[in-house]
This record gives sequence, structure tokens and C-alpha cells, in this order.
Amino acid sequence: MFRKYVKHTVKNLKTGLEKVLPLKRIADEPPLRAELFSIAQFKEHAKFLAEKHTVSFKTGREKLLARLKENEAILLQTFELLNDAGKAKRTISPAGEWLLDNYYLIEEQIRLAQKHLPKGYSRELPYLAKGPMTGYPRIYDIAMEVVSHGDGRLDIEGLSGFVSSYQTLKHLKLGELWGVPIMIRLALIENLRRVCSYMMLTQKHRDKADYWANRIIETSAKDTNEILHEVSSMSKENLPITDAFVSEFVRKLHGQTSTLNLPLIWLEKKLSEQGETIDRLIQSTGQKQAANQVSIANTIESLRLLERTDWHDFVEDLSIVDSVLKNDPSGEYHKMSFDTRDSYRHVIEKFSMENSVSEEETAALALRLAKETASKSGVNNPGAHVGYYLADKGLEKLYASTGRRLPLNRTLEAKKIFLPRALY
Repeated sequence: MFRKYVKHTVKNLKTGLEKVLPLKRIADEPPLRAELFSIAQFKEHAKFLAEKHTVSFKTGREKLLARLKENEAILLQTFELLNDAGKAKRTISPAGEWLLDNYYLIEEQIRLAQKHLPKGYSRELPYLAKGPMTGYPRIYDIAMEVVSHGDGRLDIEGLSGFVSSYQTLKHLKLGELWGVPIMIRLALIENLRRVCSYMMLTQKHRDKADYWANRIIETSAKDTNEILHEVSSMSKENLPITDAFVSEFVRKLHGQTSTLNLPLIWLEKKLSEQGETIDRLIQSTGQKQAANQVSIANTIESLRLLERTDWHDFVEDLSIVDSVLKNDPSGEYHKMSFDTRDSYRHVIEKFSMENSVSEEETAALALRLAKETASKSGVNNPGAHVGYYLADKGLEKLYASTGRRLPLNRTLEAKKIFLPRALY
């Protein structure tokens, strides 16, 4: 059902997509494959990013959904191209085999990305105001860097260290921390798109080489004198003399009869005019295929890892808000369930957006009020607990401390009777 939906989507997009993103254009986007970093290097790079990032906290434009839609279309086009090549017994690269074998997983990840990226979600996240990623959420750029410098391989410990190091200079909002899994997923899908863009182009070149090599072999079997005519026809074609074309063309003709040396001689002469050799291009093909296979394998394994990871601890461990609330003078905050603690953090998140106060400052304000009560009335007083100011009567006092009145829609929340801590 999902594949039928995607095919229908691609059919509707195809004409427009080819106008906006011609094959040559999308193939120019290299895979997310930068220098591989150790954990220590990741941490240093995180600080570099934090210093470089210029962030806007205004409501931004929705860019990620459109990109995901493009990626979905390109991935399906690549799958169909490779699948057709496989059925026709044409050569497919090792990376292409990986894609065909795991495409069901990629479909699931696209579906999850669409589910967890509702319209308008990314508009609420702080976005970059400068640089090549202008307009994209800051946390998405962080995810892209993590994927790029890991060649698609995700390491949760390394990711935690990266984010923690970033926050030594600039703090991330709660929404950004919760957005890490979806942004990593989107970055991994982006990486697949880029590798697939290259594979789509090289597969077309490989198929073109396969067509001409088979045509020459068939001609040779009928009349060797006609080979010269076929070579002449090739020379008149605007053939893609790329490493993929050369490797496949040579592979098909290598070891055949000596009468097929003529097209190889023609190819060698053609390449020499460009300052290239057959051997160098074949070697280049092997290196690119190996690199793409590693990228695809790493990316697919990382998508699986995303599903196995419990992100609750990740968010709580890295939350600046949580690090403040843990100092609750009553000592009760850390004893509560995750859901209760998280509900407090969401109150802080909402208060921060409503009152243009940072989340850290909001948490610090609730803590200060709790400490004031504890010093006057003791730690057993309900007001000595940070939760009193985030989910009960003290909420009104939290607003009043910033010179604001409690909104009418939250008055009932502030009128609740504070529950005994033993019930948490």
C-alpha cells in the first residue's frame, strides 16, 4: 500500500521534479562523507559549530518536508532503475545491491519521518540565520554534521558527547533535544538520497555501456567487418565517457575475440585526449563503489539503531532544564517518574515561549521560588518543591514573579490542590 502511494506521488512529481532537479544537478550533491572523526574530534567540532552558528528564534519557514518529499521520489526512482537493471541481468554496483535488499526498511523510515515531522513542526525550532544551511533548523545542521563525519555510522555515545560539547557554548532547547532522533533520521535519508543520486547516474552510464558493448558483440558474431561501422556510430554519439561507462564497457569486451580490440583502442584514444587512462578510471570506479557500499551499509544500520534506542535518557541527560530542576530543595524531583518530570519540562517550555524567557531562566526561576520557601518554611512545605510552581497553585506565583498575570486558560491548573508528594 505504501509503495503504491509513493509511486503515485512520484508519478505526480516526476515532471516537476525533473525540471527543478535534473539528474546532473542532483548528482552534483556529494554524499555526506567528510573527514572521519574520533569522539574527541567530534567534541571539538561541536564547539566550532556552536561558535559558527548564528541562530534565529523567530518562527521559520518549513523546508524539511519539501526536501523529504524530493528524497522520497529520488530513492524510489533509484530503486526502480536498479530493480529493472537486475531483472534484465545487467550489472549493479554492490551499493545498489544493498539498496535493493533493504529498500523495505527505507520505506519504513520514510513513513516514520513523515509521521514524526508533521506540518509546521520544524518551523518552531530555532533555525540558522547565516551560512549554506540558512533557514534550516539548527538541530538539523547538527545532525547533518554527525552523519557526515561518521560516514553514516551513528554512535549514541559519540552523539551524546557531541551535543554535550556543543552546549558548553550554546544551550539547545528541549524541543531541539527531542528533535534529535527525527533530525538524524532525516539526515540519514538525505545521505541515502545523495548516494542514490550518484548511483542513478552511474547506473544509466553502466546501462549505456552495456547496450553498446552488447551491440558490438552481436555485430561481431554476424560480420566482423561491421565493427568499424559500430565504432563510428559510437563516436558520433554523445556518450558519457565516465568511470562507470568505461568500467562496464571494458568488462563486457575484455576476454572476447581479438576482433573486439578496435572499440577498446578507440576508447583508449578517446580517454588519452582527456588526459585519462582506462586503468585509472577502472580503479576510480572500484574506489567509489567501495565507498558507496560502506556509506549505504552504515546508513541502513544507523536507521536500525534509531529504532532500538531509548531517547528518554538521552534527552534527560543532556537537558539543561533538567540539570537545573535536579537541584530541587525538597529532593523529590529525581524520585518522580519520567512522565512527571517531563510534564514539568513541558510547562517550562511553554512558559518560555509565552513570555520570551529562556527555558534555563524559567527553570532557575522555579528553583529560586522553591528555595525561598524551603529556607522560610522547611523542605517539607509543598512550596519547597519545584513542581508546585510548574503544575499547581504556585504556577500563578511563577507568572507573577515575571510581572505577568496567569492566562485565563491556565487558571484552573493553578487552582488545583497540591498532591502529597507520597503519591508521586
